[in-house]
Amino acid sequence: MPGKQKAKQRLREIAATALHYSGASRMLQIGDEHPWRILMYHRVVRLNELPYAIQPGMYVTPETFEMQMKYLAEHAQVVPLDDLARDIVQGKTIAPRTVAVTFDDGWVDTYTHAFPILKRYSIPATIFLVTSFIGTTETLWTDKVTLALMALREEKHYLQNACSRIKEMTGIEPAFCAEITKILNTGPAEELPEQFDALIEQLKRSSLKERKTIVSGLVNLAKEFTTLKIPRSFLSWDEVKEMTRDGVYFGSHSHKHYPLTELSEVQLTDDIENSFQVFREKGIAPSAVFCYPGGDYNELVQHVLAKHEIRFALTTAKTSNLNTLPLLLSRIGLHEDISNTIPLFTSRIWVEGVF
Repeated sequence: MPGKQKAKQRLREIAATALHYSGASRMLQIGDEHPWRILMYHRVVRLNELPYAIQPGMYVTPETFEMQMKYLAEHAQVVPLDDLARDIVQGKTIAPRTVAVTFDDGWVDTYTHAFPILKRYSIPATIFLVTSFIGTTETLWTDKVTLALMALREEKHYLQNACSRIKEMTGIEPAFCAEITKILNTGPAEELPEQFDALIEQLKRSSLKERKTIVSGLVNLAKEFTTLKIPRSFLSWDEVKEMTRDGVYFGSHSHKHYPLTELSEVQLTDDIENSFQVFREKGIAPSAVFCYPGGDYNELVQHVLAKHEIRFALTTAKTSNLNTLPLLLSRIGLHEDISNTIPLFTSRIWVEGVF
């Protein structure tokens, strides 16, 4: 972690500790207009378990997750997300420190690491599935990028011509090529997550068509020059069904995890209908809440969801909007570097959740 980021993180820790032990975080939360919180997780995993670098905002470790769930079990009222959404729309009084726990995507480590912890502390949770990925070896484009570049990093003799070959295969813009070349030539592995994060954020700003071309080109390049292995990233349907029997609920996070704001009405309808068709085929009742991929939506997305009688949707926006259809509910993202102590965790959910 570079010096500026270390200093920023240290200041965050000092402020969080002061708020936690002074009781200020509790007082701020009690005075909040909405006393409930919806927490968002992605992965619960240790970095040394993965064959590739992972974005810092995508995970907490099992140890951090257990610390957080123990805290919630002792200091909060944790309820199923659908129950909370129903109470919100019915205008019921919701007790302070009411929390719903959610996960995005349906990663296999929600079964191997998160699920045992949830059971240990009797915490209900909702996992939003990318339904086309469950039970397959498919994975998100972000992980395809990191897997391909990690494999190419091992081919040291090839690095000299990597940029020109990538441009030849994919038509990547020079800025992308510069980022990729930097990753291929980076020395210390500990610097990779931040460099991957920068590249992925840059790729997110490209069009869906361009992004798919770039990802496909990188994967094909890795397959040409390396032995590229893509491990199973997502849950199986057997794992999903086992979890439903122990207090875990499941909802739709779309079928393909495409950015919905880039799709036409026909494409949106097809994706949403396919997602819910999979739930029907597997005999699983989906949550009444839909989760926007990337938290992104627009009026067309909302219109299509409302036509399919989806009553609630989750975003990463700071504030909820109960005057739209579907009702828009905000979430608080949790990841390792901003929540790995109790003061950081409580500051994140009770204080930062207000502002």
